[in-house]
Amino acid sequence: MDIHGNKPSDAEQAVIDGITSFATRSVQSDRSRGLMVIGPPRSGKSWYLQTFQTLAWPQSSMDDDPATGRRSVAIVAMPGSSPVHLALGIAKSLGETVAGVEPSAAILERTKSLLYRRNVDLLLIDEAHHLIGRRSRRSGEGGGDAGDLLHVLTVLDVPFVLFGDETLPDELAQAEPQLFRRIVDTIRLDPMVSPGVASVA
Repeated sequence: MDIHGNKPSDAEQAVIDGITSFATRSVQSDRSRGLMVIGPPRSGKSWYLQTFQTLAWPQSSMDDDPATGRRSVAIVAMPGSSPVHLALGIAKSLGETVAGVEPSAAILERTKSLLYRRNVDLLLIDEAHHLIGRRSRRSGEGGGDAGDLLHVLTVLDVPFVLFGDETLPDELAQAEPQLFRRIVDTIRLDPMVSPGVASVA
């Protein structure tokens, strides 16, 4: 069921299955990999992000809650304009606070420890284009840099899904090729359909 208690359509379920398949493969093999879910406004990106947390995905010996079959997921809906803000948002999404006045390295280590303690196996990051796109760089806010994002995701060592607009793949490939190469699949949501009819690139 989705966040409203409705059964997802076949097209919606295909997107959910794509995320589930990526998450399962990544936990079992390479935890440094990522997935992109992209689409224009009103194509359902946030709906999928919220709905995925309510759905079970396959169990393993590392399950946080084997009774329900659900794995622990951290969702960051508004990551801010810097990767450090992302780390703070992860902690907040898990109901804990990490002091933002600490040095960046300390914030990352505290967030990594929190993810480990809570058995988090997947990060879902909404509006990811704000972390790397031209808009955040033009704004003059510190830390809006893909190289920093690569460092944060490397330190946290958790499979990740980046939700963003259609500019995300090109901007990521140009700004940080090494991070772009970690993306194993891209799910594209069709415009003007909500929550979305999708295709896997």
